[in-house]
Amino acid sequence: MRITLSLMKIDQRWFRNAVASIVLLASSTLIGACSRGADRDGSPRWRLEQYVAQSFAVKDSGDRELLIEHLTGDAKIRLASWSDDQFRAAFVDAKRTFVKLLVVEERKVDDRNVDLTYEITFLDSTREGGGGAKVVQRKVCRVREDDGRWRIAEVRNVKELVEFQSEMTFP
Repeated sequence: MRITLSLMKIDQRWFRNAVASIVLLASSTLIGACSRGADRDGSPRWRLEQYVAQSFAVKDSGDRELLIEHLTGDAKIRLASWSDDQFRAAFVDAKRTFVKLLVVEERKVDDRNVDLTYEITFLDSTREGGGGAKVVQRKVCRVREDDGRWRIAEVRNVKELVEFQSEMTFP
């Protein structure tokens, strides 16, 4: 009889601890998900990720407006002033396949401006050499708060590494 009561107490304690752990885990997951969602939608990094994703998903020159929504200042003026042929050559006709986006550094310039240093990796089948190439570009992007939303104001290329897929080398 004593053993049974002791086991029941242990089972009850274990059950209470298990329930407490589950409640704690669920609440921390819920709080984390809510705060991440709010932060991501309003963050400079989120804006950059959305722009890059949409730039690789462009199907025709009508998608230009979707990209312009992510821009402000000179970047917006430049893209809006491109002809349809320029836009099509840069986004539609380009045979690029997205591989990876990596934000290397995020630096707050002031309350309204953030600089993101990032690397974008993609496969480009139109590069010389026949078999295409893997391209890694390092860029610096200025993201500015404009009307309560973060938008890309400027992008500068820092360096580019091109690895040709079928390049022949000789000793």
